Amino acid sequence: MTELEWYHFVIMLLAGGAAGVVNTLAGSGSVFTLTVLIFAGLPADVANGTNRVGTTTQSFIATATFHKNNMLPFKRSLHYTVPALLGALVGAVTAAEVNERIMELIIGGIMILLLLITVFKPQQYINTSIIKDKNHWIQYVAFVAIGFYGGFIQAGIGIFLLVALNVTSHFNMIEANAVKILTVMLFSLPVLGIFIYNKQVNWPIGLWVAVGQAVGSFISAKFAVKSNNASVWIKRLLIIMMLTTIFKVFGIIDWLMSF
Repeated sequence: MTELEWYHFVIMLLAGGAAGVVNTLAGSGSVFTLTVLIFAGLPADVANGTNRVGTTTQSFIATATFHKNNMLPFKRSLHYTVPALLGALVGAVTAAEVNERIMELIIGGIMILLLLITVFKPQQYINTSIIKDKNHWIQYVAFVAIGFYGGFIQAGIGIFLLVALNVTSHFNMIEANAVKILTVMLFSLPVLGIFIYNKQVNWPIGLWVAVGQAVGSFISAKFAVKSNNASVWIKRLLIIMMLTTIFKVFGIIDWLMSF
């Protein structure tokens, strides 16, 4: 890892703030923080673990806010949160054992997937009546799989959870967002513990990013939701950060700089 300058911490704070805004309003906020952590020189596996400090902090704050405002359908969410928790534990253990270079390539591949989802929005073509009103085993398998993904990498988990909740439940959008945040909160702490055990968390950087995420969450709750163009700018920023990470992990930036 290269020695960090003062401006690196400013960039991390801003990336954390952006992640806090995006995670509160939609999902994929980890795209910002993962990109910055990798560019700061953290190995991909350590960047993945360090990223969990901010997401854990933010998910606890957001869950407490929903609970305070009586908008958290805790009992009704257990059918979704428990399978996701089990999957997340397995996903985190798996991620902790993955080779650093392999993790870089996986992150790059996931960024490509998230880029395609952000641009083309395939979730709009999903038939929400397929599983709704049916006690189908696929619901549990889906949330175990989403939990595994969240434990493994985190980035984009909010989008996948919201789509799955829209397909399988009768939660309205506010309730679905609350369940999304509750699910992430429940698995974040044990998942962070797994990465700490495997010495894949850089605490100074992780805490700095976490401060940014907390500030971003506060700002989005107070101001960003009032902007009609917020979602447009979020989408544009997400695309830029995804492309940046893709170019970085696949060596395109280094190749361009060699000329």
